[in-house]
Amino acid sequence: MKILVASPKPGAGSGAALNALEPASPTYCHSVGEFYRIQHKHQVILSYGFPFHCLPTTKPHVWYCLEPQVYLMREKGGVKKAVSKAAMPIERWRVNSLDGCIVADKANANRFWELYGIHPIIVPYGIDYGFWSQTPPPIDDTVFTVAHIGEIQRFKNQMKSIEAFAEFHEDVSNSRLWIIGAVRDTSYFESMKSRADELGVKFTYIYEMPRERLRDQYYPYIDCVLHPIKLQGGFLTPLEAAAANRPVIVSQECSCSDIIYNHYLGLVSSESYSFWLKYIYDNGYVPRREWIQENLTWEKYYDGVMSILERLTK
Repeated sequence: MKILVASPKPGAGSGAALNALEPASPTYCHSVGEFYRIQHKHQVILSYGFPFHCLPTTKPHVWYCLEPQVYLMREKGGVKKAVSKAAMPIERWRVNSLDGCIVADKANANRFWELYGIHPIIVPYGIDYGFWSQTPPPIDDTVFTVAHIGEIQRFKNQMKSIEAFAEFHEDVSNSRLWIIGAVRDTSYFESMKSRADELGVKFTYIYEMPRERLRDQYYPYIDCVLHPIKLQGGFLTPLEAAAANRPVIVSQECSCSDIIYNHYLGLVSSESYSFWLKYIYDNGYVPRREWIQENLTWEKYYDGVMSILERLTK
């Protein structure tokens, strides 16, 4: 089966997902021009992001969507909000003409139904359990370390972590906050620093690094991963933290929140992040990470995606 995988430049999550498809030897394209030059050579198309899922083609076409980008545009306000609202009927029509839609989690399945009137198939991403479960054990120091891991931008909601930590730090003075990730939105990063100054909070900013360094040099000191993410992405980080045997707190909007909640992998909150930080500080929390090892593998992800594509080419 000749598969064309069409995607923008992948981030960490989508990059790992594309790598997991390698056993099928797909062809990758990252531009509209390339899409139309080579799509006729393939039997089926798998899209991983805007605008590829909206491109007309005579080939069977499936969209794997971690989050609907046109919908997210409106969250940025201004012109993008107006463009999003104008484009949504067109996108809804195009999505309903696809041969299939796949999402990673229940949260996006529900969102798909609300936006497009479609029930997509859920095929979760995999977690590199063998890698993250080898995180060295926690260092027995006197400082309780809260870490927010993810690129610096508004949807990742580092501002909420700063505010929650400010409340927590009033009760637990021997605590510190690490913000880990590449800066994608400079103005948002400056707003974070201003808000921290207002609250009297000092946080340590640590630039994005190879995951081996994160696991071996930083995770041993991390007591809790705080992930109050908004609507975009965020599936892998909290599950990797759970695989590393670290407590994790996620927002209800986080795309894997139902997995976290249903399988006792962490704590799910809407606003009371400081309360749950204090709970973990007082009581600890051990994720039931064995469920990840058995159920969230890249092999199962590959099999799930391939079974859908194979049905279209028979």
